[in-house]
Amino acid sequence: LADPTVTGHVLEVCPTGCTYAKPSEAFAAAVDGDTIQVDYGDYTDCGTITKSNIIVRGVSDSSGNKPRMGGKTCGRKGIIIVQGGNTLIENLELHDSVDPTTQDENWACVRFDANAYNLKLRDCWLHDADDGVLGNDSAAAHNTVVFEGCLFEKLGRAGYAHGMYLGKAVDLFVLRNSVVRDNHDDGHLVKSRAKANIIECSTIAGLNGANS
Repeated sequence: LADPTVTGHVLEVCPTGCTYAKPSEAFAAAVDGDTIQVDYGDYTDCGTITKSNIIVRGVSDSSGNKPRMGGKTCGRKGIIIVQGGNTLIENLELHDSVDPTTQDENWACVRFDANAYNLKLRDCWLHDADDGVLGNDSAAAHNTVVFEGCLFEKLGRAGYAHGMYLGKAVDLFVLRNSVVRDNHDDGHLVKSRAKANIIECSTIAGLNGANS
């Protein structure tokens, strides 16, 4: 899956001094082909990407810490809800998307929504949520999903929220150079209904988790 084709137009997000103080503000302002640069910070935020060919790229601090986004969930779905096509999310820490009730029990760090297509996560850390990624059962085009260089941990809920779930609308799912570990509450570490799956150079480990 090639990276999105972008225009070179960059929307910068930073805690102070930028046009956008939160990633969600840049998501709302973006047009097709934009790059959203999220500078290091701790953002209590969630938002929806509706446009296509979007890159969301985190910029680490001098110690290598990724920008943090989470502690808030939009639409009872996720921290980042992807509704467009050809989306890359890179170098972010996404955390704490947990339904406090028993109404859904299926909130995600990344919700890959109905009719979205072609999603890539690279070098992200997803943790402490019901789902790491919750994938779609309908897509508007041929649909490839790639996770590479990512860490998924402390995910799962009630046996049906998982480290990741890829729906039947995914034509090809690739998990590469990643670690999935320590799920809880009987969630699967990796669950996929994609038509084809490639898992390579990755660690999938229950460790101390209560996995399915």
